[in-house]
Amino acid sequence: MDGAVNILSGGKDIANTLDFYKFMIVPIGQLSGGESLQMCTEVYHTVEQVLTKLGRNTSTGEDGGFTPNLVSNEEALAVLLGAVQKAGYKPGEQIALAVDVAASNYFENGKYNFPGEGFVRTPNEMVEYYVSLVEEYPLLSIQGGMARDDRQGWELFVQRLGDKIHIGC
Repeated sequence: MDGAVNILSGGKDIANTLDFYKFMIVPIGQLSGGESLQMCTEVYHTVEQVLTKLGRNTSTGEDGGFTPNLVSNEEALAVLLGAVQKAGYKPGEQIALAVDVAASNYFENGKYNFPGEGFVRTPNEMVEYYVSLVEEYPLLSIQGGMARDDRQGWELFVQRLGDKIHIGC
C-alpha cells in the first residue's frame, strides 16, 4: 500500500512469535513527503521506547521493522495504536494501521494454521477474525489476508470488508 511504513515484522522468516508478516502505519491526508516521513519517524521511535519499556526485543529485520516477541498479532496492533497516540497523533484520523498477513504461508488442507498464536481457522473464521480486528483497530488495509489459492476465502473476505478497507493480494 502506498505510503505505508513497516514498523513491526513477523512471519515465517522472522524468529519471533508474530505470525503476520508486517504491521504498518499509514499517514492520512494531503501531506507532503516530509510531513509523512516525520510522522512515521516519530511513531517508529515511540514504538522502540514502548518495546524497551515492556522489556521486549528492539532488533530489526531486513525491512527495518522491529522483531519483538509479543503475545499475539493483536498485541502488536495495540502497541502500534498506543505508540500513535503517545506520539501525539489521532488514530484513524491522522495515522491508520495496515497489515500484510502473507496468509498463503499458513494455508494447509483448507485451513489457516498460525503457529505463533497457536490457532487453526477455517477461511470463514479468518474473515470473521479480520472483521473483529477492523472493528477494534483503525485498520486501513489488510494485504495477503487469504491464501492465493483460497478463492472462496477471497470472495468472502471482499464481500465482508471490501467496502470498509483496502484489500491487497
